[in-house]
Amino acid sequence: MEKLNPEQIKELNEISRLPADQQPARLQEFLSTLSEEQIEFLKSQQQKSCPFCSIIYGETDSKKIYEDDRIIAVLDINPANVGHFISFPKDHVKSSAEMKPEDLMYLISLTNLLAKKMQSVVNAEGFNIIMSNGLIAGQRTEHFIVHCIPRFKNDGVDFSWKSKKIDESINSAILNEFSDYKPMAQEKPRKKEPERYEAYYEEERIP
Repeated sequence: MEKLNPEQIKELNEISRLPADQQPARLQEFLSTLSEEQIEFLKSQQQKSCPFCSIIYGETDSKKIYEDDRIIAVLDINPANVGHFISFPKDHVKSSAEMKPEDLMYLISLTNLLAKKMQSVVNAEGFNIIMSNGLIAGQRTEHFIVHCIPRFKNDGVDFSWKSKKIDESINSAILNEFSDYKPMAQEKPRKKEPERYEAYYEEERIP
């Protein structure tokens, strides 16, 4: 497999340091100069850095409960409860905001069906389906995943928070911003940001 030469690596690093809105065009221009083997090499590096891509490609052992051509679901390696599983798209996307609406709907719908089945299997009284976008929200890798946690009475899993008093002027400003917002009409096709080939996974969980 043909690797990148030093000049190409330097250029890729320079692109990664550009503002996010400038990266997609420059990355597309850069990719157009690569051979098919070099593009495959980049993909292989992405897979190696992402624990979920490595599951998808069979490089990491997992306890799989479901797989099709679009998503995969496995038991979580650090579960909050018995039956805790995660589902994720096979495409390497950072967040739900990067997914096409139909792909996100498919992932959530399948996760909901799997959750219903898991609730019956482990005799749970309910379940949480949790999505986290961004490190500040608890996302631990740059591959979007959905958690499903079966719930039991007195199971000790706590998602409570202390409520905050929001100034009414702030609420009014928020309402004003949404007054003419038509999501489906205004949504524009998103350009994927270039992957930075960075990922990490910590044992401590914040779903």
